[in-house]
Amino acid sequence: MNFKQKLTYMLIGSLFTLAGYILASLGGCATHVQPNKQVIQQNEQVIDKIVCKELEIVNEGGKQAVSIFATEFGNGMVIYNKEGKKVVNLEADFFGSGKVVVNNEEGNQVVSIGALGLGGAMVVSNTAGEVVAGIRADEDGGLMSVLNNAGNEGVGIRADEHGGTCNIYNKAEKRVAVIHTDEHGGLMSVLNNAGKGVAVINAYKNGNGHMSVLNNAGKFSAGIHATEHGGGMDVYNKEGKRVAIISIDEHGNGIMDVNNKAEKRVAVIHADEHGGAMKVLNTAGKVVAVIRADEHGGLVKVSNKVEKRVAVIGATEYGGLMSVYNNTGKSRAIIGVDGQDNGSIQSYKGGWRTH
Repeated sequence: MNFKQKLTYMLIGSLFTLAGYILASLGGCATHVQPNKQVIQQNEQVIDKIVCKELEIVNEGGKQAVSIFATEFGNGMVIYNKEGKKVVNLEADFFGSGKVVVNNEEGNQVVSIGALGLGGAMVVSNTAGEVVAGIRADEDGGLMSVLNNAGNEGVGIRADEHGGTCNIYNKAEKRVAVIHTDEHGGLMSVLNNAGKGVAVINAYKNGNGHMSVLNNAGKFSAGIHATEHGGGMDVYNKEGKRVAIISIDEHGNGIMDVNNKAEKRVAVIHADEHGGAMKVLNTAGKVVAVIRADEHGGLVKVSNKVEKRVAVIGATEYGGLMSVYNNTGKSRAIIGVDGQDNGSIQSYKGGWRTH
């Protein structure tokens, strides 16, 4: 060993001796050495204050466990795992606000919590360090974004003037669904990949539920809703004209109106106390045919364009019956079956005659 090496070792030994003397003077500590570790005993004395710019605590293996430090921006603390990787970092940032960073076992950042101008914020990252979620405060309340691994937003949730809003996006970051509240209650809209609304579910102004289905041009195709009598459905053509209406009447029976492309009602199908019934109307809204069930069976009534009855076909207790009328509604011919099971034809020409 040369003289320089001897001098170096002597200097290191002197520094250790001096450090031990200072610690013993401050805390009245008795320092002794055991195999593989040093134990400092305090002997029931309390140190009122330790002043330093940085304090490091190591584990039994000599690896850093906790570090407390002060910098020009503020103060901080770092916690390490048993492998010596940073897992938690607490510090004051450049603006004087608090910040917490949490790392995984590999030392990669996965959570960051801090303060922004409008309140708190938190960012969550995956193991590759890519941001996948964020929560923060804004002028309306809270806001949260969830991103896919490509960094595109998948879900956005926020508070607004009516309550909450949730936006859902596809992988190309096109919005495909919206859930939010309005003055009547909840509302959900479904959009296609072109951003056109194709379905809406909402609470209606009377408190009942409502659903609308639209085509890819944004025109109404169908609507389902609740009324005071039960359920209802409207069907529209591609031009957005309502061509069919299905509902429940005040008696609890089903009813369907059929409209032409100009939204003029041309047929009505409904149920009554005898069974089914259908009315056929012309484009002027006049009833020109009625098909229904009655107490004997089926009944068909045919009217002219001004709603004057011109023919009736029906069932009686004996069999079939057909009556023909003139344009003033006067009966002029009757074909039927009599009580003796015989056929009968009657016509009127100045008086009734049987043939």
